[in-house]
Amino acid sequence: MSPYFAWLNRIADRNRKGTHARKMPARRRKQVSGRGLEFETFEPRRTLAGNVLASLSIGNLLLAGDDESNSVEIVIRDSQVVVVGLSNTTVNGLASVIVSSTTSLNGRLAAFMAFGDDRVAIRAGVGLPDSVLIELGEGNNAFGMTGVTVTKDVYVGGGSGADDIALASSTVGGGTVLSTGGGNDTISLQNMTLRGHLAIHSGKNADGIELRDTTISGFLNLDTGRGNDTISLADAVFSGAADVLMGRGDDVIRVEDATAAAKMKIRGQSGDDALQFTGSGTAPAGFEYAGGWGDDSFNGTAATAANDRGAIRGAEAGNFDATAFTARFNDATTGLNARLTTARQILVPTNVPTLTLTAAFQASQLLQSSGIQVTGTENLPISGTTTAGTTVELARDGDGLFNDGSVVADANGNYTVAASLLNNFTNEGENSIIVRARDIAGNTLTQTLRVYFADGSVVRMATDRGNIDIDLFDAATPLTVANFKTYFARYVNSIVHRSISAATDGLDVIQGGGFTVNGTTVTAVTTSAPVTSEFSAARPNVRGTIAMALSGNPNSGTSQWFFNLADHATLNTQQFTVFGRIIGTGIDVADAINALSEFDLTDFTSQGALTDVPLENYVPFSTLLPGSVAVTSGSNVLTGTGTSFTQIDALDDRIRIGDQEFVISSVISDTEIRLATSSTVTTSGAIARVNPEPTNENFVVLSTVSQLTLPS
Repeated sequence: MSPYFAWLNRIADRNRKGTHARKMPARRRKQVSGRGLEFETFEPRRTLAGNVLASLSIGNLLLAGDDESNSVEIVIRDSQVVVVGLSNTTVNGLASVIVSSTTSLNGRLAAFMAFGDDRVAIRAGVGLPDSVLIELGEGNNAFGMTGVTVTKDVYVGGGSGADDIALASSTVGGGTVLSTGGGNDTISLQNMTLRGHLAIHSGKNADGIELRDTTISGFLNLDTGRGNDTISLADAVFSGAADVLMGRGDDVIRVEDATAAAKMKIRGQSGDDALQFTGSGTAPAGFEYAGGWGDDSFNGTAATAANDRGAIRGAEAGNFDATAFTARFNDATTGLNARLTTARQILVPTNVPTLTLTAAFQASQLLQSSGIQVTGTENLPISGTTTAGTTVELARDGDGLFNDGSVVADANGNYTVAASLLNNFTNEGENSIIVRARDIAGNTLTQTLRVYFADGSVVRMATDRGNIDIDLFDAATPLTVANFKTYFARYVNSIVHRSISAATDGLDVIQGGGFTVNGTTVTAVTTSAPVTSEFSAARPNVRGTIAMALSGNPNSGTSQWFFNLADHATLNTQQFTVFGRIIGTGIDVADAINALSEFDLTDFTSQGALTDVPLENYVPFSTLLPGSVAVTSGSNVLTGTGTSFTQIDALDDRIRIGDQEFVISSVISDTEIRLATSSTVTTSGAIARVNPEPTNENFVVLSTVSQLTLPS
């Protein structure tokens, strides 16, 4: 007998008062022997009588139960580890016993229950710096552990009854062995991180086993024994080999998106066994399925592909009974899903605290942009508070799958988890992260966080209509980005000089970078040598992007840029290089500029490109000419009284007389103008109006264009 088991039996003998002393069965000693579980003998002190006796020695804790049906949980209360008796169970004759003055034990934990229907639970936040061994005894028992970290090994053993074992949201630093006996046993591992090997051995009768969202760094050895067993491997990751041996009986196994770095081997024995692959994953490269002596079968696209490459032997797709297979999981009474729900009840504490949740990105990594915060940190920490021991999970970009990060809150409810951010043409840099707190009772709370992940330079265009921040594609278009940055000083007081809409021009675009304004003087920006085109169909001209304006061929871009305010496939054909994307609500500023009225300023500026200039707070025909005018029907000569036609300062050659608008053909004198067309009515003593010259206040002006510094 190993020193540990000799010690365990000695402890049982010493606690004989009020406790049924018995030796651990030889079967159990054999199963644990040689597993490398690190348990050593220690001398307990004498304890008071009670249903469950708690012994302490050098920080190690032993719980020993009597023949009654006992229920205990190990919890954190007032920052101390407490063993609490439930359902009339006493601990050392009391309702509860403090076993550590801190939130952690100082050594190993062992529980040795006897013949009743016993329940043992370890609650979130309890520190377990050594190994855990739980011997459930011969009744219909349950063991649960959630929200803890075990530094070394875990062993849980059941007897001849129907046992439930549920481990959730915990980490085991060493090996894990779960071994049950002759009842209809149920084993659930959910959101577990096992840094060593995992061995599961179930005994006779119909057992149910599920590994869900569980990562195993070592090998998996799963042996179901006799009986009609049901197994589910869902989103499990095996860093080592996975070996599943289905024993004698009609066993079924469902593999859903499970992966194995080494071999995954599933073997049947006698009975009609069935394998099904579900989900979007494929069978691991080292997958093998060897049927036994019955009418074995397989189902699923991944299984069919594995069969095609010879990885499945002794089983036929035609033998698969979908109805019977589904019933093994979904039957309301005997199905695995129903059994798992029952087994996981042990994870629910007797007094579940009210679930709370706060969540925020790490502020030091954020920069406020237009309507959204921006970060350059790809793995951005999220921190907050929730109920102690609660699992906090992340779902990214509305896929509804909380598989983008998880952590268990500490004993004070604090947590930090990193969100992995994306920037592509699907999410356009904006990441929506749903943070979900899920306690062991299954209650949930969610909070949604939004952030823009910029994987390039972030540039701010400060306009008198608001800021437009741009995420530049430094890596994809380095030449274009570098060229754009060289113009920052020359963009000061530049204007948006073109605004067109699809209704009239076939495109929704605003364009700038070509002209500056000073008072009423508009001057062309001095340009450098053209930049080589970096157009790519992978970066199309879609709404919200910035692209290089061209004067001819794709390599003709210099200082001018434009924003796409709609998707423009035609511009892709012409190879306009897209080199950045508007961030957040900056697109609203661009839309507002596009909504302004446009004016032809070619006469005013002598610049042929200024045919569609957006102007704000500009009132057409608001300049009144001094004096009065007259025109005769059928005549194109406008005469004035008290006028100074030769001194007119106007935007263009248009003039309004009453309800008629004309174009001035020529100014003959201070009192006479020749019109381009004849009047259709006779008017005298009328007021003439012309369009005023625009000033800085009427143009959309970029006061600065500068690069922002993202926190690091």
